[in-house]
Amino acid sequence: MRRELATVLDELRDGLVHGAAAAGVRLTGAEMSLPMDLLVVLGDGGLRLLADVPRSHADEPWRGVPVSRLHVRWEAVPAAGEAS
Repeated sequence: MRRELATVLDELRDGLVHGAAAAGVRLTGAEMSLPMDLLVVLGDGGLRLLADVPRSHADEPWRGVPVSRLHVRWEAVPAAGEAS
């Protein structure tokens, strides 16, 4: 099920942060490359980018098929006035 790309990215980031916290680690950066099913939807005077990643073996048709890839990198940056 494709959803807004922003929603997918929020879930990926939150999963990384919660996983690191559960392991007692402070996450300061992460980089990943994921297969991504993307769809551009035009309408209502705007553009929406819908996306999803394979989640289970039920998504088996994704394997071996050329798909889009999303490369994303998150980094912690000091807030204004904080030492790095």
